[in-house]
Amino acid sequence: MGDCGCCKCVLAVCRATPVIFILLIFFWSYYAYVVVFCIEYVTVVYEKVLYLLFYHPLFFLFLWTFSKAIFVSPIRPPHEYFLSATDWQLLNSVEGDEAKNQILEKIINERKLPIETTGDTGFIRTCPQCSIIKPDRCHHCSTCGCCLLKMDHHCPWINNCVGFHNYKYFVVFLFWGTLYCVYIVATSVVYFIDFWGHIQYTPPSRYNFLFVFFVAIMFGLSQLILFCYHIYLLSQNRTTLESFRAPTFRVIGVDKSGFNIGCRQNFKEVFGDRWGLWLLPVFTSRGTGCSFPRKGFKGFTYQSLENAR
Repeated sequence: MGDCGCCKCVLAVCRATPVIFILLIFFWSYYAYVVVFCIEYVTVVYEKVLYLLFYHPLFFLFLWTFSKAIFVSPIRPPHEYFLSATDWQLLNSVEGDEAKNQILEKIINERKLPIETTGDTGFIRTCPQCSIIKPDRCHHCSTCGCCLLKMDHHCPWINNCVGFHNYKYFVVFLFWGTLYCVYIVATSVVYFIDFWGHIQYTPPSRYNFLFVFFVAIMFGLSQLILFCYHIYLLSQNRTTLESFRAPTFRVIGVDKSGFNIGCRQNFKEVFGDRWGLWLLPVFTSRGTGCSFPRKGFKGFTYQSLENAR
């Protein structure tokens, strides 16, 4: 029992390490940019003021979005998707996938569950570990140990799953993170060139400025690439998992663009209808994460998350 608890503790520390690493880099960048660069290096007063004035909102938004992506708990499927012990006993009492699927179809019809997708075999998807019928786009995360609504992927850099509950936060975090790095590079590149030309006369403390410049380029490029990739996925209304394995629908079979309802509506599904809130880490996504409009089908009505609960 003690060994098990020790292993869990070690595993928790290992999983938290990437998050701690990013936070250490982030707060060190604050010291390097604000203290070393703006206060010690920049000599023109109005430049100091302008740089610091625009820097701090970016710093705050980056920290806010990052914390939301980390700490917002995943949303699990609602109770009507759970299978009781009696349901499992009935499923285990019959032989063959076809017979089991007929029982699941009956349960879906009785509960009026909006299930449109199946597994690769064409049968209704279930999760024995969570004892549920999986809603559309729901997947089991082996790291988190549970099924998550509209799961995109598990991200070690936030030590959390990215899914319906925090996908907007994750994308907005990438946006502000990229902008944060671009701002550092853009405002300091002229001073960096001057610094490099007189490096032999530079006090040791100012090497923090040199390092933060390179780190900002490295992190900025990596975040920009990931941000562009997720913007592409958003425009197609696909998750990362669906980009590797297209969803299978009960009626039409495999269709990689089955949830694509047009670029504008795809973005609104994640970011909501209020444009002013798109870049802020507040939850504005449409629906409940259990059902989604399909390509070519009209008349779909989004249910609010509050009403679903």
